Amino acid sequence: MSIRDALAAGLGFRDLALIDAHAHVGRWGSFYMADPSLIQLVRELDRFNIELCCVTSLLAFSVDMTRGNDEVLEAIRFAPDRFLGYVSLVPHQPLADCRREVQRMLDASDRIIGLKFHPMWNNYPINGDLYQPLWELAAEFCPLVLVHCWLGGEEPEANNTPDKVAQMAARYPGVTVIMGHSGGSRAGQLQCAELCRRLPNLYMDLCGSEFGNLWIERLLEHAPADKVLFATDIPFLGAGSPAGRVGYAAIDDAIKRKILRVNMERILATCTRWGRDRFRSSTPLTRHGMTSTANQLALQMGTHHDNPDQ
Repeated sequence: MSIRDALAAGLGFRDLALIDAHAHVGRWGSFYMADPSLIQLVRELDRFNIELCCVTSLLAFSVDMTRGNDEVLEAIRFAPDRFLGYVSLVPHQPLADCRREVQRMLDASDRIIGLKFHPMWNNYPINGDLYQPLWELAAEFCPLVLVHCWLGGEEPEANNTPDKVAQMAARYPGVTVIMGHSGGSRAGQLQCAELCRRLPNLYMDLCGSEFGNLWIERLLEHAPADKVLFATDIPFLGAGSPAGRVGYAAIDDAIKRKILRVNMERILATCTRWGRDRFRSSTPLTRHGMTSTANQLALQMGTHHDNPDQ
């Protein structure tokens, strides 16, 4: 049965465990979130058979870098077989503090997979002098970087346009770079697609509300299928819409599997020690192969309740 037919029959992604390349933990003051708790995040992952969720802290790049990164560690401790973490770094912080933060996080968990930069919120260009040593930290410690990337919109978005992100990817060919949101606008997404064709270490994720299944079909006429990653933006958005857009798109199931899992699995296996160990002889897991489901975690917390979606 095809992925699309399975979804239409109400069977979900039962034969493929998804990997979410770009999600968040914590709260955001100017955006309504019904329940961003960790148990609710795991319920959402269970519902759509998302095995692994790569998270960054909202607090870390906006208010408190260290406390926010602690939220990532809390998520990993809460469900270590479901969450992987990015270390958020702020270019305005002293470089020595950023170096210590990366070392602290890597010492705390082997499930820290890379760095996260948010030039728009930190109002500083991704190719500027203050970011340069942070790229050096990525090359030294963890050669995977997720960058908020957008073309158009509010003025600070000029700090993270696709061409600026690609400039840094070209400067650091040993660092794998994910363009979060794929440039945001349609023009930005097409620009990201072209840049991904040129640079072997550059990828784009489908994170955000700007994508529909028809646009994904069109985008894949330009973007290499090996360079496109599934992402949800949880808890800003639920997982159902981004997963369904790929699942219902009129593209081959082999391409859907690449987007939904295989491409990010390859990145993790290449860029992280945890991924190399985990995916050495990997086969996609179904939900029944995961130990930290929401119901199991709720039982441990003493808050279990039956949920027909889990």
